[in-house]
Formats: sequence, structure tokens, C-alpha cells
Amino acid sequence: MELNIEQNNIDLQNKIANHKNDRATSPENSNSPTKESSTNSIEPSVAEAKELLQKSKDFWKNHKIEEAHRIYKQIIQIKESLNKEDLEELNEILKHEDEMFEELEREYVYLKDIKAALDDTQGWKTEQLGPKSRISHKMGDNKIMTFRMEAEIDVPVLHLISMINEVELWKLWNPLMNKTAEVGVIHRAAKVYYVEYGLPYPLANREIHLYGVGVNRLYENGTVLIMAKSVDEDNAFFDKHGFTKYQHKGAVNIDVHLGGFEITPLSRHKCLLRGVTNINPKFDWIPGGLMNWILKKGTLQMVDKIASGAKNFKGGPWEKEINSERKRDFYVWLEDQLEEYHAKKEAEIAESK
Repeated sequence: MELNIEQNNIDLQNKIANHKNDRATSPENSNSPTKESSTNSIEPSVAEAKELLQKSKDFWKNHKIEEAHRIYKQIIQIKESLNKEDLEELNEILKHEDEMFEELEREYVYLKDIKAALDDTQGWKTEQLGPKSRISHKMGDNKIMTFRMEAEIDVPVLHLISMINEVELWKLWNPLMNKTAEVGVIHRAAKVYYVEYGLPYPLANREIHLYGVGVNRLYENGTVLIMAKSVDEDNAFFDKHGFTKYQHKGAVNIDVHLGGFEITPLSRHKCLLRGVTNINPKFDWIPGGLMNWILKKGTLQMVDKIASGAKNFKGGPWEKEINSERKRDFYVWLEDQLEEYHAKKEAEIAESK
């Protein structure tokens, strides 16, 4: 299976546009049957759609993107079956949720890209790094190498998530980072960050605006997913959310076409970390083979630093950050989700004995 990243970017814009069209469907132009046209079947109702809408919002609130998206599609199906009067009523209700559904569609497309890259089995070259870790690579459609890594790490999931999530502390495990800053918050599990990499003279610094999203997949496939994508070229996105870009004069924008970490809790103190990335650092004058070697080494170093920091979590800056007043709401929610999941899995194991 080929990873068509650029086509998926186009698909995202088309799907968001289609979403707006779905929401703006004119009752006058609808071919939906009237209530009177079918007397032998039970037709969907506005009440049913409202009930599904609340379920979708509840899933969205808990960052369960796939569940929320499946229910959103059910609502669209109901719309296609409503008569003119009911369609008008439902459209009036749904227009107040337009922002949520647009973000849901955007995040769902990102999620599908990451899932496809993590689950792809074709064309990878794999190097075993240790008994419980390995790295794979393959050439992407954009002629940039896609890297995928896997490692089993003896740390609690919460510690590992905080190491990845706290972008403002990334410079503690990556000495090339000159600046990291939060640009804005989309919702509790989605933010935009600015990162600047300082490079030795005469190389220009590199910079990027990353849209990062956390996905609760604990009851979907037993994982937590953190995904990221560059949004520097998406001016409409910045305008919509009222975000202001950081810019360092002379710095070069890099592209993260694909980036994500999937964390699987194996126990309360052990997890499996899988990651995938496709980055263009804009060093066109460096031979492709050498650039991919550098990216590979950088990926390995990053994972090693993250694992090391997670193991030395107690009393460190990440522990202080997750206990800060500004971040506590998110991490309390995350702890509750993980505790519920661990308790459920432990109960299942106990019952099976």
C-alpha cells in the first residue's frame, strides 16, 4: 500500500468543503421523501438525530474521534431521509455545531493517514535495534523517507504521553531547539505550537507551526494516539482560529507531512511506543541518502531521549508541568481515562483465570 500524503491533503480540503455543503443543503432542492410517501416503514426523525448529535458531542468531548465520526455519518444519513419541514429543523440545530464537525472531519482525515502509515505492511526495510525495539523506513510519494519505529518501554503511559505532549519542554531533550511556544488552543486535546531549530552558521534556522491532536482510542484498539502535522501554509486555518504566526527572519519553514505516536498500555508501568514520521527539512542541496541517514539518526536520538526522560520523571520538569494549574484539567481527565481502562483490563484478566 502506498502512502499518498499529498492526495490526502487534497481530500481533507474536499471533505471539509463537502461537510459545509451537507450542512447547507437546501430543503427546496432536497429529493428526500415526505413522511406521507412511506407508510410501511419507520422513518428516522429529528429527535433521533438530536439524540445522536448529543452522543457524537460526548465522544468528541472525550477525544474519541472515530466514535464521534461514525455517529456524525449516521446523522448525515438521517438528513437524507427527512422531509422538507424536518430537514429545516435539523439544519437549524446542526448549524450551531459547524465548528465542531469541521474540526472532527479534519482530525479524522489526519487519523486515517497515521493509521495507514502505522499499519502499512508493504515495502518497508526494517533494522532491529534491540530485543524490544526496531526502526523501519520506506520512500514516500514525496520522495522523502518515511520512518517508523517501535519500542517497548518500562514507564507508565502518563509519563510517556507528557514527554510527547509538552512541546514547550521539547528543548530539554533536543538541543537544536531554539524556541518552542504555544500558538493557540483548538480544544483540550488539540493545540498549535511553534518550534524553531537553531542550526550552526552558515545554515539557516528551521521553523514550523505544528497542529497537534490527541486521540483517545483506548476502547477502539487499546491505544492513545498523538498526531501532528505542519500548518504553516494553511492561512485559512490561522484566520479561522484567530492565531498569529511566529516568524523568525531568515528561518526556513520545514514540512511535517505525517507525524504521530501510538502508545499502547501493556500494564500500568509498561507500554509499547510506535511512531511514524515523514518530514522535509528543506535541505535540497544535501544528497537524499545522506539526508535520510540524518533523519534516521535524529529519530533514534529523539526516541531515546523521550524514553530516558520518562524513566526519570519523578521531580522533573514534566511532573511539575502536569501538576501546574494551567495543565491540571487535561491531565486529571487523562488519568481518569487511563485508570478506568487499566481497571477494566485487570478485571477481564482476573475473570479469565
